[in-house]
Amino acid sequence: YMELNASKEFTSPRKNKEEWPHLLVQEAFSKQVMFNELESLKLSLDVTLHKEINHLSEEEFDSSLHTSQYIMYIYVCSNSALDAGEFLYFGIPLYDYRYKIMNEAGMIDAGTAGNTGKFIYQMPTYEYLPNGLVLGVKNHIEIDILSSIARSLVLAQQYGKLMNSNINDLYITSFNIGFENPGTIDTAIEIEGLSLIATEKE
Repeated sequence: YMELNASKEFTSPRKNKEEWPHLLVQEAFSKQVMFNELESLKLSLDVTLHKEINHLSEEEFDSSLHTSQYIMYIYVCSNSALDAGEFLYFGIPLYDYRYKIMNEAGMIDAGTAGNTGKFIYQMPTYEYLPNGLVLGVKNHIEIDILSSIARSLVLAQQYGKLMNSNINDLYITSFNIGFENPGTIDTAIEIEGLSLIATEKE
């Protein structure tokens, strides 16, 4: 159960390029998981939205600046010598106050202090949350993300990132999950049964 009450952080509506509160849980894997060795990479979890309170008036709310997001990011790195140290953020969005359904997206991490300049990919939520999150309703997610990670590399290269890598160079090292609230919005989400299971090729 994670709850981020951004109303305790902001004294006025957030402005462009101002920072915002994060609440994240992170886990590092004990071994490198190489994609070229995998038959599947299956994500499973239950997710429930328990709280959603927007403290901004209609006049104050700007959808380009203000929201609450709950996202899982998997760190996808490359073994390619020419891309040494490079990685991308593979995102599995679970909640965004602004949208019931989110489309596939790709962008460079930029625009605020401390940005990494790395590529950020986000899966389309209609593949695993076709109805979005509704207050008090538990949703079960079970999806093989292996082909989507290959897709994320294609988009990253369209942005000039990981240009010397292919899917056989990629592996995952860690992930995080949690809130980013750049708007004065209080939210709480519970996840249960979280697992990421890699099945090796025979």
